[in-house]
Amino acid sequence: MFDDINKIVLTGRLTHPPRTGMGKIKYAFYSIAVNKQYKDHKKTTYVNVAAFGNNADYVEHNLNKGNKVKIVGELSTDSNGELMVVAENQELKECPKNDEPF
Repeated sequence: MFDDINKIVLTGRLTHPPRTGMGKIKYAFYSIAVNKQYKDHKKTTYVNVAAFGNNADYVEHNLNKGNKVKIVGELSTDSNGELMVVAENQELKECPKNDEPF
């Protein structure tokens, strides 16, 4: 038998500045654009990301629109049933390039 696994690794660029706040714990919400280049076209997938506690602190102090970020986390659904990634680890990979909007 195999245990269920819920782990995802993504890299992409933030599409807007993160939204942070404080509830029972600190939170940060943002979206990334993940680009896939095919032979004759490019496809972009937009992914919503949530970070909590120390991960939210990292987002608030290190990430901004256009930054390329690596995210390790798990898939989850929010209260509206929308699919999102809950980040366990985030790492700034690079700042925005002038020729890439995301």
